[in-house]
Amino acid sequence: MVVLEKDHQSFSISKLEEEKQRIYEESKDEEYLNTEWSDLGAYPKSIKDSFASCIRVIDPYTMET
Repeated sequence: MVVLEKDHQSFSISKLEEEKQRIYEESKDEEYLNTEWSDLGAYPKSIKDSFASCIRVIDPYTMET
């Protein structure tokens, strides 16, 4: 099974990591750099009319991605 996902006004994973690196360079906070975005509470929003996407392939028998 193939599932197409998208999230409006969001950064891609690579852009999120670039943003995290930019913030780290300004703050020099090692703990922040090693924290997952999901643990920070909110993802930064991207510019208007942009979106991130993902193609997920799922085994329908085991439901593993």
